[in-house]
Amino acid sequence: MGAYPNKIWRWLWLALPLVGLPLLLIGGRGVKATEVDSQDRVENIQRIFLPHVGKIKGPPVLELVPFTFGFDDITITDITHAGDERLIVVIREGTIWIVSPNGEIIPTSFLDIKDRVRYQDNFEQGLLGLTFHPDYPRTPYYYIAYTTHTMLNIARGVVNPASPNVANPGDLQVFISITKPMGARAPSPVHNGGDLAFGRDGYLYIPLGDGGPDPYDPLGVPGDPNNHSQRRETLLGSILRIDPDPNRGLPPDCGAAQFYSIPRDNPYLNDGGCDEVWIYGLRNPWRISIDPLNGDFYIADVGEWLREEVNYLPFDKAGGQNFGWHCWEGSVDYTLIHPELAQNCKKQTNFTFPVL
Repeated sequence: MGAYPNKIWRWLWLALPLVGLPLLLIGGRGVKATEVDSQDRVENIQRIFLPHVGKIKGPPVLELVPFTFGFDDITITDITHAGDERLIVVIREGTIWIVSPNGEIIPTSFLDIKDRVRYQDNFEQGLLGLTFHPDYPRTPYYYIAYTTHTMLNIARGVVNPASPNVANPGDLQVFISITKPMGARAPSPVHNGGDLAFGRDGYLYIPLGDGGPDPYDPLGVPGDPNNHSQRRETLLGSILRIDPDPNRGLPPDCGAAQFYSIPRDNPYLNDGGCDEVWIYGLRNPWRISIDPLNGDFYIADVGEWLREEVNYLPFDKAGGQNFGWHCWEGSVDYTLIHPELAQNCKKQTNFTFPVL
């Protein structure tokens, strides 16, 4: 037993160069331990354990390079494509233009319906959205949303494969037409939504605002005075989900036959409301975006005075959500501002709130 401690010390002595030499090198001073006073030991320890702070990199330097010119004194409401290299630009005032891959605008417009579109009353009016059939060009359809003086229309057009850069306005056929509510002096020009997109499921999603009137209009206070967003017997204040194949699903409920069908898993079939409705409770869903990788769904909904909101639905959600307007404006209880609405909103408590 007496030799055991001696073995320990012997191994420690042999290991000392492996431990002591690096420590002395890290400390930066090759001196005897007896010559290092306590203050130096503290400084050495601090130097050993100080974290390395590198030079902080600034943000990446970005340069914006103009791609094309020529869209002066007009309002671009949508930029999309048809699955090829062309860029297709939608103008609120009633035209659609094609931009070639080198940035040149093709001189002849793809579509000109200035004679049909009403845009002069409010910046929320006009030609609002465009999308192409997911099987384009084999299925040569495109879809647009636009306003007239009294209506909000969703129409389908056809592209002749022999002239893919020009569409004939005469081929347009309106298959959903919604009458705008009246304001104090004229039909309400606002809260139209109008963005269009196909999902990964192949269905067409159509966001529609509550129709107004705007809160600047005497009849527009409290917001959504017709309670469109909380009713499903109207298409307003909701996002529709329809199948572009008229033979695959169920017959249209609140639109024209022969142009589309209703997916069999839509959430509100045969309940007294419009079967086209997928989600509702929206004020003015001006933009939607569908993640091309996983199909997740994002909605940018324009608020009134207190909140703007972004709503989110994962791809595997079945629809049927109520986003609250006008019982809620984003995260604000709207019935505290307008108590007269509380009685109607008590019946519905299962709201989906925005992520932002």
